[in-house]
Amino acid sequence: MRINVSTDYAIRTLLFAGAHPSRLVTVKEVAELQLISENHLMKIVWILSKLGFLHTVRGRGGGFKLAKPATLIKVGEVVLQFEKMMHSTDAEQSYMGGYAIPYVMDKAYSLFIDSLQSSTLEDLLRIESQKNDEVEVFETFSS
Repeated sequence: MRINVSTDYAIRTLLFAGAHPSRLVTVKEVAELQLISENHLMKIVWILSKLGFLHTVRGRGGGFKLAKPATLIKVGEVVLQFEKMMHSTDAEQSYMGGYAIPYVMDKAYSLFIDSLQSSTLEDLLRIESQKNDEVEVFETFSS
């Protein structure tokens, strides 16, 4: 399964902000570290702000941070805002598979969304932290 670039950037931006909860982060900082176009990232930050995921501060010394705790940001909410996912509840029964295929796809869609809704930004931050700890341990042993 693939997500679009905007969804990827949105999640990475939220993760970066969540990893630095005690300060404002800047578009420039995230763009440079994540190798994302600043112009594209500014649009993503604007959307995330309008959706209530980020709090932004304009002007000199400005930036953005999470608008609510990472434990309250569901990955599914972010994905649903950025992805144009479609599923069909209309069963066209005039051809073979016209009922079965939409039924199975609707069921898969529901399971997919339920799985995303059960994951929070905090869960993703924890996974990233564990990955970084493993890399540090590996680097220590290989030195």
